[in-house]
Amino acid sequence: MIRLICDADQAKNSVVDLTADQSHYLSRVMRRRPGDKVEIQIPSLGLYLGEIRSSFQVQMVRKLPQIAPLVAEVILYQALLKQGRFAEVVERATEAGVSEFVPLVTDRALVRSVSPKNLERWKIIAREASEQSQRSQVPLIHSKVCADSLVLPSNVWGLLLDPDGTPLTSHLYGLKFEATPRIALAVGPEGGFSDRDRQQLIQAGMAPVSLGPQIFRAVNAGAFATVVILTLLQQA
Repeated sequence: MIRLICDADQAKNSVVDLTADQSHYLSRVMRRRPGDKVEIQIPSLGLYLGEIRSSFQVQMVRKLPQIAPLVAEVILYQALLKQGRFAEVVERATEAGVSEFVPLVTDRALVRSVSPKNLERWKIIAREASEQSQRSQVPLIHSKVCADSLVLPSNVWGLLLDPDGTPLTSHLYGLKFEATPRIALAVGPEGGFSDRDRQQLIQAGMAPVSLGPQIFRAVNAGAFATVVILTLLQQA
């Protein structure tokens, strides 16, 4: 079933007022009509079964059981990429389960700034990918951070994707946490982190880990690693 993620202020008296983009998506793209059912996810309120009343309104029919929360919050520190490929990272890693994105400026990154236009575009992509994968929360997208000034909070467990690192599965196997862990995952640009970047990230508290002998594209590595992390912790 189609799911829309809406803000709390869109819901009044059990009726959700759709945005222009949401209306276009339902009526023009998905060809839904009044009377059809959709799911409405309001992060602060929960998940609801909805019935389309018009092209701009959905009636909230009843509350639905919420899926279990993710076993970990993965914060992806992704090196900025050229040609708009950071948008691909946001889409794929959102579907994989990333909770937050931090654009990372590194030595080898050809892109070193984030425009307001790109930031807004990434937020839209994160929302659409969350709806597609039926997530209950839209990932946060933060402002850029330079690798040489990165400081991890004390309650965050840091990992650095590195071909020479400890196998990720070995690093995670058997770990148990008393509360939902927050995991910072750093992924470099095409060509990987420079030695200077690597040392700075290790000093910031990130342990080098590997996905195996294969070398993955920068747009895929974060999503792949997130799936491994969440799957292993689910089984722990």
